[in-house]
Amino acid sequence: MKQNEDCCFCLEFRNNEVDGEVLKKYSVTNRILFDNNQFVVLPSVSPIVENHLLVLPKMHINTMKQLSDRQKKMLFLLIKNITQLFNGNYFIFEHGAFPVNGNTCGVDHAHIHILPIDEKLSETVIGFIKKSYSAKLYKDLLSSLNDETEMPYLLYGNDKLGMYSCNNANFPSQFMRKALCDILGKKEWDWRNLTNERFFSGAVSGLKGKILG
Repeated sequence: MKQNEDCCFCLEFRNNEVDGEVLKKYSVTNRILFDNNQFVVLPSVSPIVENHLLVLPKMHINTMKQLSDRQKKMLFLLIKNITQLFNGNYFIFEHGAFPVNGNTCGVDHAHIHILPIDEKLSETVIGFIKKSYSAKLYKDLLSSLNDETEMPYLLYGNDKLGMYSCNNANFPSQFMRKALCDILGKKEWDWRNLTNERFFSGAVSGLKGKILG
């Protein structure tokens, strides 16, 4: 399986232990909540809300739209299973860094964020983004992933409100994180600086072994 020797996520999957930066933030050596032959689920190292998760492919690719059709279906079903744990109240997003440019969050290994937030807040976030960037609406995550692009993109939404995908080469780094934190009234949004022991440890202790793929 294609991996990158310089990628912190690839190293974490191969060694089955967190890197030094995660270890500095939290007293944990392994944060993997779910692992199969294709995907891994982790708690975000800088969670915005409780049970803020990341879903990542094991192979090193830049975006989820680069997955094979079979892998996209597997990802869709995995995320369905995860979001059932949150009673369908969730918001997902991906900064699709393809081709790689300077507007990513600093990590070029594809990853989708899952945040358990209520429908009203999801509507607020979607409305906020639509004021800044036009986007195409899809019925669900799978259909949005199947509409492939060779441009950087921002993918966001949920199955209740629809999935949106906006192709644009000029997204600011961590645009979605900042937007979410602004709406939630949180001052710190940069993943490099944000530490939340309660949210991180809560996900590790509360969700490990509960995610089915």
